[in-house]
Amino acid sequence: MKRLLALSALTTGVLGMTNGCSPDQTNVFDESGNAYCEPAVTTIKYTGVGGTGQYSTVTSIDTAGSCAWAEKAYAGSLAPYDEEIGIIFRGPLKLRQFAAYSADSSASKLKKRGEERKAEKEKAKRSPRPSPHKRRYGHGHQHFHQHQKEKRGLGDMVTAVIDGQLVSWVNNYAGPTAAADAGAGADAAADTGSAGVNVGVSVDAAAEPTSTSTTAAPVSSATSTASDDDKDSVDSSDTSGEWARISHYNSEEKINDGMTFLTHPPWQNVLAYAGVSGIEQASEATCFGGELDNADELIIMTDSPCSEDVGTECAYFKDGDEAFHGFGGTKKAFFFEFQMPDSGTHCSVNEMESKYVADNMPAIWTLNAKILTDQYGCNCQATGCGELDLFEVLNPGNKRMKSTFHGNTGFDGGDSHYIERPFDKYMSAIVVLDDDTMVIKVLEDGTEAPKSITQAQIDEWTGKDNDTEVSNILGQLAIYAMASI
Repeated sequence: MKRLLALSALTTGVLGMTNGCSPDQTNVFDESGNAYCEPAVTTIKYTGVGGTGQYSTVTSIDTAGSCAWAEKAYAGSLAPYDEEIGIIFRGPLKLRQFAAYSADSSASKLKKRGEERKAEKEKAKRSPRPSPHKRRYGHGHQHFHQHQKEKRGLGDMVTAVIDGQLVSWVNNYAGPTAAADAGAGADAAADTGSAGVNVGVSVDAAAEPTSTSTTAAPVSSATSTASDDDKDSVDSSDTSGEWARISHYNSEEKINDGMTFLTHPPWQNVLAYAGVSGIEQASEATCFGGELDNADELIIMTDSPCSEDVGTECAYFKDGDEAFHGFGGTKKAFFFEFQMPDSGTHCSVNEMESKYVADNMPAIWTLNAKILTDQYGCNCQATGCGELDLFEVLNPGNKRMKSTFHGNTGFDGGDSHYIERPFDKYMSAIVVLDDDTMVIKVLEDGTEAPKSITQAQIDEWTGKDNDTEVSNILGQLAIYAMASI
């Protein structure tokens, strides 16, 4: 039997190395051993994101909860992150705006069906009130999504070769450790080679390097944040862009188009409609109120049920369940305007691990939709179908937000550069996944979710426009040497 083994995953411990920081940055470690490059940056760019591999996916779940599995192969410039994904938020977090964009063929179908549903809702509002007789004999059926909440373990170790040196740091994500992931791939086809991801950052910052301590709450001034000159503005009124807006949310204006808010009811293996608070169960699709309490989690999917063909594969779900499509394709982008307030707890992640309470550790991340639609202990996460952390606070009270990939093609790690956590103001940001490239970029404060995005703007953000290329100052970020044993 052949097993793919990430050799660097055999080494544990945090090494005091530079982690690829640029010459004008300082390498620091927090209380939990996570490495950071100070000061904060405003743009992080990954290239070579996709790969070739396989993972185990659920094909059926019987009434006793037993799972049947099949191996699913994937390949492509963004694979497996080109599959349908859901967006997850963890509090304490305030979400003012969210929008999703797509330039894939599925975008037109999603947008058309979303507009049709919106028109149907408006028509229903204008319809005359039915007579008492009709009301008496009218029937409605309400179904909840039968999904499972995946807990995100704390304190897992991520190891990478950065600038030719082996580096490890403590991370926080749902799923097994790197060594466990290697074991889960025991039945995978034999392969020998390497996989790598390049990363570039925009390091033009106004701040001086800050202390390694993360326990003190930040001051209200903006002196510790990256320069506003490095943040892009966007024409929010342009509707001619090739990247169509397929989902849009605004908490202040109570806009909720093309998307569904979902939650995990306590002690239930289901995924239900979320109420205004984002955590309580609702009987129908409801507009989120905009604030998530400490450690509460909220999920966003499209508003297209899996019964509709939108051009991308909907994840497996049990007979009788309701399920929604996630955001699929190789050309998708997500706009966020959010704030991550300080709930007051400040300590190392090890002090929180035994309690399994993600206290004062807000995050925004994505999961393969198959992870969300299956049940506890019965989904594809352990075998590497893909998780992508976008803005994740790794220990209680930390002021830094990191990004990390979790897959199974040899790259399972992230970058030591970070974006500063917006404690007391709303931050606007865009995340672009375009073929083999992912960019996380901070925009000007107060930016509105654009009605569409042009390919020229995408190329500028991703550096594909030669005039505005994001320099790849770190070279080869992470290479896992893969060996057949």
